[in-house]
Amino acid sequence: MISEYLSEVSVSNRHNVVILLCSPILLGSAITKLREDGLEIIDCGVSLAEKCKQSEQRKFLSIELQEALQQMLMAKAKNIIAGKPKVVGLQNLGILLEPSLGLDAMAILEKLSQNIVLLILWEYQISPPARLHWGVNEEQYNLDFSNTSLTKVYSYEV
Repeated sequence: MISEYLSEVSVSNRHNVVILLCSPILLGSAITKLREDGLEIIDCGVSLAEKCKQSEQRKFLSIELQEALQQMLMAKAKNIIAGKPKVVGLQNLGILLEPSLGLDAMAILEKLSQNIVLLILWEYQISPPARLHWGVNEEQYNLDFSNTSLTKVYSYEV
């Protein structure tokens, strides 16, 4: 159960990030198990792509997307353990690195992780100490949590 890994997070932590490392084959069953445990999982790619379609002002799109993501995460975050911060699951984060959107993915995630626990479902590669990437253009397209304390969990542990 994911709650034993969430017991390490604290309201006093600067950032609360948990990386759930999944093989693509186990991702679906991990999501199902997490939802059974009461956790909401947000597909960032789908959700933000929908917001892009609805946006009338391309000039302010990056601001709209940041606000939409923050509102969505805050609304869907659930209290899994009493006395601990609320938790929300995230998957499909590649859209945050889309150059045409002009988002600062790490700044957004770090800011959000100050208030809620971000459980990131990651099915790609991770390089030590905590750089998430897709294996292609690793230097350009990555989420580098090296300066953030985080917990790593493997899908078989869930």
